[in-house]
Amino acid sequence: MFIYFIYALLLFECTAMCTAWLCFKQQPKEMKYFAFYLTFIFFSEVLGHISQQNIWNHLNMYYLNLIVIPVEFLFFFWLYYSLTVEKVHRLLVLVLSSIYLLLFMLECFHIQTTVFLSLSYLFGSISILIMIFGYFLQYLKNGDLQKMKSNPFLHISIGLLLFYLGTSPYYGLKNFIYKEYTEIINNYWYVAICLNCIMYCMFTVSFLCNRRKSI
Repeated sequence: MFIYFIYALLLFECTAMCTAWLCFKQQPKEMKYFAFYLTFIFFSEVLGHISQQNIWNHLNMYYLNLIVIPVEFLFFFWLYYSLTVEKVHRLLVLVLSSIYLLLFMLECFHIQTTVFLSLSYLFGSISILIMIFGYFLQYLKNGDLQKMKSNPFLHISIGLLLFYLGTSPYYGLKNFIYKEYTEIINNYWYVAICLNCIMYCMFTVSFLCNRRKSI
């Protein structure tokens, strides 16, 4: 059962990546960078899956904690900073990203004694949720509601919202429940994978709706 969920996630990630490159020319600047981001994530997941099958699994943990997850958060910090037009909201994004980096660097000193960098991840998740709600409010205030379906960033935001709302408790408490409640972490893992698949499905839709708008 486990391996099928992994393959399903890789399929959704690969679909989002391929769609991004097939629709690359019609996309605005932010979406073109998003295509590179999806490519990085897909090949990182493939590398992680391969490394889990052999003695390099411990290196995969470091790669995930020290490179992949920070890149994810910093990319979305940049994305919402570039989408934000109000100076106060931009300042908030800068403050949140700075605090995230500080927490991340502090946790790096304990990387050998922990399973997951939960504190920085939880703060990064909450920060992204704050930025998503800020973007929604900005769009409702200034945007054309009739064009909501053709706005790729709304689809991206919905995917992120569902994922981080559903998985923040899991990843934020992972170190604790990993030691005390193994059964919970095993079952919640399947929920996290399903939410991941939904998120990448929304990413795929974001490129397709923007392509239809351009034709």
